[in-house]
Amino acid sequence: MPESAIVTPETEKRRAILTKLNGRIVPSDGRFHPHLAAQYVTERDSRWIETGELAKTFYFSNTETNRRRIRHNMFRIMHAVQDRNRLLIVETDPREGHKRCKVCDPRVIEERQMARRQIDRLEKMKVLKVERLDRARELLALLEQAV
Repeated sequence: MPESAIVTPETEKRRAILTKLNGRIVPSDGRFHPHLAAQYVTERDSRWIETGELAKTFYFSNTETNRRRIRHNMFRIMHAVQDRNRLLIVETDPREGHKRCKVCDPRVIEERQMARRQIDRLEKMKVLKVERLDRARELLALLEQAV
């Protein structure tokens, strides 16, 4: 094995985490990561999170460009939340696109209906792979059984 292939603590890539810096929660490496955004959203699953809040957390300022970057990455966040066995519902605005998001609460009928409509819309648009779509339907069925 060549010496350059040996993994040491200096060469090992460290996984970013959410940390508190000056009273704000930010990624430890200052970059956007879908798994960190999913963690941020799932830890605050009882309330709606505006795209501006995510932009401020992951891009350090709530500007139109950063909100656009968050909206562009919303599918990655949805997939990461789904990997945590939760469903992310996204409220959209006809002018702006994705406006805010929240982890689906199975006790709230409106949120379950929003999740169902969202899954149907994604299926109609054919933007999700069959495996992801099936997994989303399974999670929705589990949420409805839990009530």
